[in-house]
Amino acid sequence: MRTPEAFDGIIGAEQFAQAQEILEQRRRKYDPDRMLAQLDTLYRKYGVYRSSLLRLQDDMRRWNVCQTFRLLGPRVPKPVRQTA
Repeated sequence: MRTPEAFDGIIGAEQFAQAQEILEQRRRKYDPDRMLAQLDTLYRKYGVYRSSLLRLQDDMRRWNVCQTFRLLGPRVPKPVRQTA
């Protein structure tokens, strides 16, 4: 059972809402469907997936290539070319 505003908060409601929005943005950034769409766009533009291309994209820069492909698994279209 929850009672809204039963206790004084450590932070204000506005700051809490801002923090929740930041967390939601981070969650969306790594949504598998969104990631696949971004990889598809990259592939259509360059015809290949490469770690160097991921690093050039602002919103993909922090993606770890191995973890990305492991997360997306068989949903990633072929061909995939890994480079150092």
